[in-house]
Order: sequence, then structure tokens, then C-alpha cells
Amino acid sequence: AGCSTADRHVPLSLRLRPRVAMAVERALVLWPIKTFAFFWHYACWGFVYHAKFDMIQTTMPVTASDSSYQEYNVWFNTFVVAAFLCFGIEWVSFTQGASLLRPRIAMISSLLHGMGAVFLLWMVADAWAWFCMIYIFFIFTLPPALLESWALIAVWEERCRGCGRGVSRALGCGKPCAPWEVGCCGKGCRASCRDGVQCV
Repeated sequence: AGCSTADRHVPLSLRLRPRVAMAVERALVLWPIKTFAFFWHYACWGFVYHAKFDMIQTTMPVTASDSSYQEYNVWFNTFVVAAFLCFGIEWVSFTQGASLLRPRIAMISSLLHGMGAVFLLWMVADAWAWFCMIYIFFIFTLPPALLESWALIAVWEERCRGCGRGVSRALGCGKPCAPWEVGCCGKGCRASCRDGVQCV
């Protein structure tokens, strides 16, 4: 498919400007929401770890041996470490701005973080059994990490592939076509005309 004559005479920067502006506006709204939900959830996992002894003790019978406590302690620590690994993955994705470019993922992650934090606080305040944290981990902590991983992989893929799809879509073509030439310029993209006049 070729570009229309009208598209060829409109600078690429003008065609990209509305999309870039909308993406920036969404990111500015989502950034504080996601940051607050992320760190609140993170802090609540730390709070749960601080209450570890009491939470394990409430689920153990009076006649339980020390080996039982050690077994529960190992499982407890395993899921806490797994939760913090998930937060580490999300932090890498967050610093790359991966999910902020995808508002649905950012909103879902923020919602799951907020609900996870509430349930963790409720768990400690109401003295739930320690193994309830396993359900909270799989429902509210792991899914955001998986979503962020997917967004991060998508961003890295786009960077590895260069300009390709994003610019060609902005040009209104199935792929870059004459008289446009699309090439990479650092982390961004550059479009130039056949005569060497740079449009972006």
C-alpha cells in the first residue's frame, strides 16, 4: 500500500504531534497514581514481614514443635522474597516508562496494587492465617509483574527493531514507502525526503 499524495506533503512531526501529546498527558496522569499504588503495596509487604512471628504463631497449635515453625517460616520468607522480586521487575519496567505508554496496563497494575495493599493491611490488622498471603501474592502481586514484564519486552522489542511499525503507521502506510525514507536516529526515528530534506 502506498502513501497518499496529501500524506506525503505533511511533515511527519505534525502527524505525530497529537499522538505524542496525548501519550504525554496520559503518562502525567498515570505516573502519580501508579507510583503511589506501587510503593503502598511494597510497604505493606514489608509490614507483613515485620508481623511474621505473630502471624505464624496464630496458626500453630500449642503443642507444635520448633520444626513446624521453621517450615512455615521458610514458606513465608519464600513468598515475601518472590513478592520483592516482582517489585524489582516492575521497578525496571517503571523506570523505562513501559507501562505508562500503555494506559490499560498501568491502570490494571495500579488497581491490583491498591487492592493488594488493602488486603495485606486487613490481613495483619485482623490476624489472618499467614498462608492467606499466598492468595494475595498470586492474585494481586504476581499479575502486575507479569503485565509489566510483557510491556517491558514490547518496549525492548520496538527499540531493537528500530523505527519500523510506529513510524510506518504514522505515515499511513503498511510499510515505509517512497518518497519517505525511515531510519533510526539514536533512540528515536528520523524520516527524510528523497531529496535529502529532513522532515523530522
